[in-house]
Amino acid sequence: MIAPDFWKSGRGGVRSTLLTPVGVIVSLVTYIRQSIVTPWKAQVPVLCIGNVVVGGAGKTPVAISIGKAFKKNNVNINYLSRGYGGYDSGPHLVNLKKDTSHRVGDEPLLLSKVAPTWVSRNRVQGAKTAIANNAKLILMDDGLQHHRIHKVFSILVVDVKYGFGNGKIMPAGPLREPLSRALKRVNLVVLIGENSLKVRLQLLSLDPKLIILNAKLIPGPEIKDLENIQIVAFSGIGQPEKFFTTLEENGCKVIYKGKYPDHHQYSSSEICALKARAKKNKGILVTTEKDWVRLSKDQRLNIKFLTVNLEWEDENALNLALSRFY
Repeated sequence: MIAPDFWKSGRGGVRSTLLTPVGVIVSLVTYIRQSIVTPWKAQVPVLCIGNVVVGGAGKTPVAISIGKAFKKNNVNINYLSRGYGGYDSGPHLVNLKKDTSHRVGDEPLLLSKVAPTWVSRNRVQGAKTAIANNAKLILMDDGLQHHRIHKVFSILVVDVKYGFGNGKIMPAGPLREPLSRALKRVNLVVLIGENSLKVRLQLLSLDPKLIILNAKLIPGPEIKDLENIQIVAFSGIGQPEKFFTTLEENGCKVIYKGKYPDHHQYSSSEICALKARAKKNKGILVTTEKDWVRLSKDQRLNIKFLTVNLEWEDENALNLALSRFY
């Protein structure tokens, strides 16, 4: 889905007000489900990385960066994902040479470049399978609202520009649950972006003891080849505007911005239309790596993608926070 404009900070309006009672009901139902579940406890540490808003916080780059930190310290980690957007219910070990996003989803394909990645609708069964295959630590992707597995450490990812939107629960706003409730289960918060003071103060007002780290997303080396070039950009991620802004801030001439729902599977007609637009304007097609892995081999022809990397403000602070698991 594409997040509606009234979800943004200060843009609640009439629609948000009318939907607020529905959000209250959603919050209550979620709380009841959480309360009656007895989490399964694994014999290895289970950590999770998640967010409290719907899509677009930067969760995947954080999961990749933290996975690399564990690998650097010789910890045999496995990722565990629901495999959103894929048809395989699992447990299934992602195979980069054979699997497509249609089978396992887009995020698992990116995660599997770092460490073994399991997709499983039943994440308890997925965790058990990972452990049976010698996983010594499980890193759950998007697991903050999943309560069937006991997590020893939970990380909340927040995009500082978007923050928590209008602060209301879906469908009145972007929150999956009340922020105050989520923070009770969080051990570490990662703020992504510049000018994070406002969000930091908001979080500390709810929990003064929170450990908060700052990081930023920086474009990969491909950006150098895109400067001063006519670009037809397209993306189906949580916040496509972030991708377009990154291109423009790095000297790219974006002449078209194609927005699609998060995890969108592109049709042949959509890609043909985009290629025709690029040809007509003597430009090139550029998308995100997350979008690119959802394209077929034929669709990828003449389409470039931009990678992003997470840069920590204080990498030593990250290692200190995770050191108990090294």
